[in-house]
Amino acid sequence: MSKRVDFARAQQQVDDGISTFQQSSLQVGYLRRSAEAARGALRIGTEQYEQGLRISRPC
Repeated sequence: MSKRVDFARAQQQVDDGISTFQQSSLQVGYLRRSAEAARGALRIGTEQYEQGLRISRPC
């Protein structure tokens, strides 16, 4: 193989690595937002459940 082909292959690997890193960074952001939404849903569900218990129980 010529040095030109080796360089082209190395450059492609670098570009692929950068692209993979960028995609992973985006995915981390999506996963963070998803986890925050899940925590919020859990909090709301827990509050509604607890309020339902208070309403349905005679004092």
